[in-house]
Amino acid sequence: MQRDDTTRFLIGSRVSHAKFGKGDIVGRQGLGDAMKLEIRFEDGATRLLAVAFVKPL
Repeated sequence: MQRDDTTRFLIGSRVSHAKFGKGDIVGRQGLGDAMKLEIRFEDGATRLLAVAFVKPL
């Protein structure tokens, strides 16, 4: 993870995941490479994913 990822993945930011599609960040846990994002996807499901598996939109 790059140093500026903590500011790129703010609550309310939009992200994309290869399998789950697009979603909004609703929570964050941890810092750096250990950061996990709680994301509410367009299908209504909320999932906790490692930051390495999502891309900012």
